[in-house]
Amino acid sequence: ILLVVFHHAQDGVDATIGLSDTFNYYYKILSPIRMPLFFLVAGLFAARAINGPLRPFLDGKILHFAYFYLLW
Repeated sequence: ILLVVFHHAQDGVDATIGLSDTFNYYYKILSPIRMPLFFLVAGLFAARAINGPLRPFLDGKILHFAYFYLLW
């Protein structure tokens, strides 16, 4: 998530005031690994949710997000 925030901050700040070459250098290095790293970390946490009891998973994940989806 921090890499996504870094990406959006780079776009907005660079368009407004410009950024240093060092910032743009790190941005270009981290861009190809941003999404694969996100899915890797998400997969590490998904195993615990999938292997656990069904009731807490349904209540904590499915119903929680369904409620906010229907609310908004």
